[in-house]
Amino acid sequence: ARTALDQGNLIRAWRQIHVAQAMLDPNRDPINHAFCEFLKGCVLRQWDRLAEAVAVLEGALQTFREYAHARFFFRTRHELAKTLFLRKEHSKARDILTLPLGASEDATKDYESVDELTQRRW
Repeated sequence: ARTALDQGNLIRAWRQIHVAQAMLDPNRDPINHAFCEFLKGCVLRQWDRLAEAVAVLEGALQTFREYAHARFFFRTRHELAKTLFLRKEHSKARDILTLPLGASEDATKDYESVDELTQRRW
């Protein structure tokens, strides 16, 4: 789906994203499920369905932040900021760009440290 998206084939990417999501269990693989949501947000933004894109990207961003997945968090944060900028929500876009990466309290409550959480998840 990412290759189709990069090549500008949005319909093919959209179809592949939905196939991937049908095969993924969000409870067992939240990172890959959230990455599919990120890709959906990218397609929606390019189709100028900005309100839908914001909702999808915010959910994906929260997942990446909760699991402290830096690479996907920063990619999603940037995509969400671009979408908000297109909606003329400039101050919110700027706030998103300064949002720090960090595991939420809920994600780390059963672990002694974020390092232990990271070792168990990756």
